[in-house]
Amino acid sequence: EPALHEHVTDRLIEQLASGAIDLAVASLPLDHPLFHVEALFTEPLLLVLPSRHRLAERPDVGWDELAEERFLILHEMHCLTGQTLGFCRRQGAELNVVMRGEQLTTILHMVTLGLGISLVPKMVAGADRSARRVYRPLRGESPQRTIAVAWHLSRYRTNASRAFVEALKESEK
Repeated sequence: EPALHEHVTDRLIEQLASGAIDLAVASLPLDHPLFHVEALFTEPLLLVLPSRHRLAERPDVGWDELAEERFLILHEMHCLTGQTLGFCRRQGAELNVVMRGEQLTTILHMVTLGLGISLVPKMVAGADRSARRVYRPLRGESPQRTIAVAWHLSRYRTNASRAFVEALKESEK
């Protein structure tokens, strides 16, 4: 019976390697010599702000405007955290991290409450129906992530897993 399991990338890699799952959909890098990995799409990370924030009216936000901001991020075990912090370091930006959360939905609620701001994938913005949060791109080079699908090279690919991969590819066209 097909089932969908959500987890952090490291745990998905473990499950895929052991054969506990047929496919993993996660952001790159997915480095494992026994996996076939196909990139599906690349998406930017956007700044999420409370709608009444001082930067909310701007069409985009510069890195230099974020120095005094309070940032909310996911715990270290989430690949998005490493990607975000790594990109910020490359920009010469140090984030003032004041709180870490377990789930993106928790981070979004904390933003709504005015506890800080965050960087989130564009797909989050597309699904958010709250008028109490706004999403803005960063000026200049924008942080991004690539989502990929992976499967074990030596395991049989079921018809269901093949169809799922094709559906993922079609959804991005």
